[in-house]
Amino acid sequence: MSAGSVAASTPSLSMARAIPHSPESLSSMSPMDLFVSQISCETSLEARVDAMHRLKIVADAMGTDAVLSTLIPFLSSHLLNEGRERDEEDEILLLLGEKLGQMVPDLIPGPRALPLLPILEKLAGVEETVVRDKAVESMNKIVPLLPNAGGKAGAAPAMLLLQMGKRLASADWFTAKVSAAGVLPTIYEFVDEALSLEGGGDGETVAAADGVGCGVGAAAGYDGVGGPTGEEARRELRALYKDLSEDDTPMVRRSAAKHLGSFVEAV
Repeated sequence: MSAGSVAASTPSLSMARAIPHSPESLSSMSPMDLFVSQISCETSLEARVDAMHRLKIVADAMGTDAVLSTLIPFLSSHLLNEGRERDEEDEILLLLGEKLGQMVPDLIPGPRALPLLPILEKLAGVEETVVRDKAVESMNKIVPLLPNAGGKAGAAPAMLLLQMGKRLASADWFTAKVSAAGVLPTIYEFVDEALSLEGGGDGETVAAADGVGCGVGAAAGYDGVGGPTGEEARRELRALYKDLSEDDTPMVRRSAAKHLGSFVEAV
């Protein structure tokens, strides 16, 4: 057993008090099973926070493939399914946004990090400011590391990012719009570079390759068929930022002003 597995499988005092398992069974549980038991404990916030602090250790013990196939889908369904993020404790969500960012690129290489973005996108729309800021920080770390080699391999992430930016900037609630201003500069820079490379130029339509992002395209509402040209994508992003700068909500306008320099540099 690796050092990461030992650390992840060693029960803390708060967990031992909260989870209905004997000490012997706790010590023999896999890192994933131990995490699931602890984060699912509805009677002890302390135990759940302790679980989130251990998330990166658990992920390291599981390995890249198991994290992407098992842990990330669990986090998405358990913590963020059907608006549950609105009821989740802010400390849990803050740690989730932080730990996801820490997984890239050491554990999850940038080209395989697309499945993390839908979780971060949801966190970017919650009410608590520190949670949104951490989600934006993690997204801005991950986006430049996504596959950006031109052609379909680069166009697929660009299309997904464009759609994510549009959802955040066009959301009904101002919180997502505030976050959109913080992440649109990074999205624009990625889209601009990806669609300027061979196979994704201004005169060609953006299209995604099957399987890119481990199915995250379907989850994000993109079917991989067609899309705007490179220049159309850039124009859409500029229009989104302009709308944010003229939004009716002062907090949105302030966020757009705060990040205007970064957006101008990207353009």
